[in-house]
Amino acid sequence: MSESTSEGGVTRAKVAEHVSETVEKRARWACYLSLVALGFIGWSLISQKPLPVIFAMTIGQLLGTLSLLLFLGSIALDVRARYKIKRTDLMPSSLPPSKQKD
Repeated sequence: MSESTSEGGVTRAKVAEHVSETVEKRARWACYLSLVALGFIGWSLISQKPLPVIFAMTIGQLLGTLSLLLFLGSIALDVRARYKIKRTDLMPSSLPPSKQKD
């Protein structure tokens, strides 16, 4: 078999593809949330009434913080997956037989 498999017959390529899709989805949601947060902040700058400013300070900041956390989480997930794949590539496929003492 050319591709190494982990438990349950899941190949490394399938795991890498799944992680890649998850990272992409999280990054997209982070972008969407940051654009909505930016919209609230822009609205508060254009219309300097109390309600838009309150929305920008609460909802806009909450969405912006959530988008930052999603983005950092996607980076951490990607780095972790790459590290695990690289680490398993460096490990020998089979351990040498142990020397037995008679």
